[in-house]
Amino acid sequence: MRKVLLRRVYQTICDATPLKSDCGKLCSNACCKGDSGSGMWLFPGEKEHLATNRNRHTFDILEGDAGIVVCSGSCERGVRPLSCRIFPIFPVTTIYNRSGKAKVTAPFDIRAIRICPLADPESETIEGSFRRRVRLAGKLLCRNREAMEFLKERSRELMDIARLL
Repeated sequence: MRKVLLRRVYQTICDATPLKSDCGKLCSNACCKGDSGSGMWLFPGEKEHLATNRNRHTFDILEGDAGIVVCSGSCERGVRPLSCRIFPIFPVTTIYNRSGKAKVTAPFDIRAIRICPLADPESETIEGSFRRRVRLAGKLLCRNREAMEFLKERSRELMDIARLL
């Protein structure tokens, strides 16, 4: 994915957060303490981007197909991967018509249910502006073929998990 698009997506999220207060205080930063089975996904192009900022982040990038980031619990917020910036929401992307146009929604990331007290579908605690920015970030990502394929694959994976639950 082009660096320009990745920067634009980061700027879209900017300083938006799920709550006006520090949501990490509700769960002792549970989403920031992943492991190889529960880390955050790296979006296309992020692995290279983060490698250039290696001296500014405190998380580990695990090798693999897509790349996973795991963290010890704190980091410099300005160098967080996109998955960390948008959690517990995910820009679910589906193709909904013959033209191949993508539809992007911004529901809870189903994986958040077990660790995030905000991930309650009945709850309205998430800031509406945060959800809108995540959705807009997803739409921007869909302008890039590789990023759109990544979103579609992860969206299918999340929907499969939801069906199993």
